[in-house]
Amino acid sequence: MSTRSLTEEHIHQTAAKHWWTRLAEHVFGGKSSEPVATKGRRSRPQPFRSRLLLEPLEDRLAPAVTYTWTGASLNNPYHEWSDANNWDPQGVPTTTDDVFFKAGNNVECNVDVNSGGTVHDLTIEQG
Repeated sequence: MSTRSLTEEHIHQTAAKHWWTRLAEHVFGGKSSEPVATKGRRSRPQPFRSRLLLEPLEDRLAPAVTYTWTGASLNNPYHEWSDANNWDPQGVPTTTDDVFFKAGNNVECNVDVNSGGTVHDLTIEQG
């Protein structure tokens, strides 16, 4: 009797086959092999004939929102970046959003520790 050592590749292939078998059982509600009735012979399991088709999903990103600094919050005299009332539209910019500071807006903006500090695009209007 010969002994066969299990290589890392064989272990990986066996684990992958077991995973696909369990997935097929779960998705199709039955076994991955079904016995076939034959005349006078013992039935043997036949390979699962259906294929599970998986397709990749496309990346979907939310469109960037442009937030304009107003500094209009009455609740926060420090004019902190993280105060949603200081922005139009109301909210706090995130890493996917654009930020715009209008010329002539003399209200200072304090970037505080709660802000995160990263935006997609920062525009400061000259003037």
